[in-house]
Amino acid sequence: MDDPPKKIPSHDKRPSEHAEIVLRTEDLTKRFDTFTAVDQLSIEMYRGDVYGLLGPNGSGKTTTIRMLLGLIHPTAGRVSILNYDINAGKQRYQALGHVGAIVEEPVFYPFLTGRENLRGVATFACMAANAATNERIEEVLELVDLATSANIVYHKYSLGMKQRLALAATLLHYPQLIILDEPTNGLDPAGVVDVRGLITHLAQQGISILLSSHQLHEIQQVCSRVAIIKRGKLLVQGSVQDLLSEKQCIVISFPEPALLERAELLLHTQPQGDMLWMRNARIVDVEQGASWTPPGEKVLEIETTMERAASVNTFLGERGIYAAEIRRRDTSLEQYFLELTGQPLH
Repeated sequence: MDDPPKKIPSHDKRPSEHAEIVLRTEDLTKRFDTFTAVDQLSIEMYRGDVYGLLGPNGSGKTTTIRMLLGLIHPTAGRVSILNYDINAGKQRYQALGHVGAIVEEPVFYPFLTGRENLRGVATFACMAANAATNERIEEVLELVDLATSANIVYHKYSLGMKQRLALAATLLHYPQLIILDEPTNGLDPAGVVDVRGLITHLAQQGISILLSSHQLHEIQQVCSRVAIIKRGKLLVQGSVQDLLSEKQCIVISFPEPALLERAELLLHTQPQGDMLWMRNARIVDVEQGASWTPPGEKVLEIETTMERAASVNTFLGERGIYAAEIRRRDTSLEQYFLELTGQPLH
């Protein structure tokens, strides 16, 4: 049986004292018979957030998104969007009127053009067939960089163009919150860059975006804040910058493998008083692209800031162990995720 999730403080910080909460869940829970898919989940999104919802397969991400959109009802807890209770009858329609979402692979009419498909979406959304709606269609086509491809039939679109058309459809009714499930799935590198840039642009306009993705490298580049869940429970929530800053490391290489092992032993057994932090040292493989590869391709890693490198160097030098190189190693969101959950994302 797997170990239970670790209890970890949220480290969450508001962007500002007066930041507007766009989405909030309070003790959100969903049970299917005896299985609890989401367990007392409490998260908050602010105006302009690009918020990543992350977790291993089976962690409850899809169930959470479906509850946020009112597609399934929670067993317990509450979802509010722009202060509307999504499970309170009339308020659900008021809330969802401000939400756009892509939760599965988008489907459009294959033999209609991009522009014609958006006109159909506008009709289904009860938008008036008038000049204002036509103007909005042209605006969103321009926004997602499809204006010059608007007259091409949908089945001739690339995957990236199809995804951008889906985003255009979500933008037609001026949403304040957009929910995206795997927005870059199946895209080539150029398409990924396009979607990433579009997400950043929308956030700069004050639109809040919640996205779930397996592409942690992309999440790290585009998201301002993340929540990581496992077995339906929240493990951590906070800004990407704050979370990763807690895992800053320095790595030390040595001219001889024997010095590496001696240094690790000293750092685990010798420090006292205010040097106790130096015990958190371990031998790891050298990172790819390092400027110098030491014998044995191993380095000593210590979880601390670069400001303490001089103290480490002095400590070892006083004991006759001299480093060849000391440098900072930034923790990636992927490394942080793996250490926290003990599982890969897929």
